[in-house]
Amino acid sequence: MQFAFETNIRDNPEGNEAFISVKVTIGDKVTNPFLLTAEMGAHFSWNSSEDEEMIHDLKKMNAPSLLISYIRPIVTVVTSASRFPALNIPFLDLRDDS
Repeated sequence: MQFAFETNIRDNPEGNEAFISVKVTIGDKVTNPFLLTAEMGAHFSWNSSEDEEMIHDLKKMNAPSLLISYIRPIVTVVTSASRFPALNIPFLDLRDDS
């Protein structure tokens, strides 16, 4: 099953907060039995005294991980109601190893 996700980070110009969303796409209309897209977003804020590298990691890894954890059971319930087996989104390693 094809699986893709994208993260969108919109920093507040006034600082110390951002709106972060994750869009998960599973399958396609051509080679898979279904196409499912789910998107979830939230406002995140932090103290101004936090380290910039830590804030970067929180926005790039922790926030998307939290949002995917909310999408995961929704995808399972929706697919379990279909004629296909329930689909469980695997746990993802979002660390940037570069």
